[in-house]
Amino acid sequence: MAAISRALGLVLAALVENQDALYAMTFGSLVAIGELVSRYRDHPIRAVRSLPGLTYIGINAAAALLA
Repeated sequence: MAAISRALGLVLAALVENQDALYAMTFGSLVAIGELVSRYRDHPIRAVRSLPGLTYIGINAAAALLA
């Protein structure tokens, strides 16, 4: 768990230095959240906070970073 936390900290530090990448990841995450909220209108918060929802947001953020 400490290794994952450390790796995440290094990635975030690299993103802060490169603001374009940070903006791309933020935009990709917001798009994913919007898609989840519009699809699961009955429980949007539960959809976003679930493990599959967080995975979907992470994949969209990574795709936006690589695009």
